[in-house]
Amino acid sequence: MKDIKSVELEKYSGGDYERVAFRVFHNKAGRNYCICITADEMDEMILDDLMTQYELNCTNDHCGEETVIDGKKVCIAEFETQRDTLPDLQKIMNFASVVGREIVDFDIDGNYLLCVRTGDAVFGQDGRLVKVPVYSVREDLAGGMLSFCERYPDKEFTAEIGRIIDSQFLPEDVKFRAVLLQGFRAILILEHKGETTGFVYGFRERKCLRLDKGKNLLTIVRGYPRG
Repeated sequence: MKDIKSVELEKYSGGDYERVAFRVFHNKAGRNYCICITADEMDEMILDDLMTQYELNCTNDHCGEETVIDGKKVCIAEFETQRDTLPDLQKIMNFASVVGREIVDFDIDGNYLLCVRTGDAVFGQDGRLVKVPVYSVREDLAGGMLSFCERYPDKEFTAEIGRIIDSQFLPEDVKFRAVLLQGFRAILILEHKGETTGFVYGFRERKCLRLDKGKNLLTIVRGYPRG
């Protein structure tokens, strides 16, 4: 889900709607808050996960269908809260932080993490360079606010992971899947013959803290099974 932008629907200019923030409107008649976004595409599962994570609903007007705006084909969805209380406003303001980002559902053994892609990381293995995507995992902050980890792997992280990779004598067919950023940790996710492994690096400690697999790996990242 890329190229996410906020759009102002024509109805928002009517008397039933009042702008609360740059992207969010108060629906006085419906007594809730709403926001409308477009994206290059809208995967149904990611839409469902967004609504679950942020406790929002799609309106009857727009829920992921294709439309044309300024001559460009995009997908459009309008999200709304249940009510117009302060906690509801916090939820939709948290959701507004996805605008301008690339949203992905990252799968770890059938458990999914709602993440944003922040770039790529490059590591050396056996004299070759390996590039993997970097995903930021959602974080719960004080006061009910949510965000995505913005810390990027530093040079020490890259060097430390490179040393550990060399010391582990990884098989040639190992798959470097991603780096997950969460809090003050970066987790390099590897996969080999169906087994998922994570090297956990601490930014504060500036070293690799441990190697986790399976359920132990899932305990340090938020994932939820999809039925």
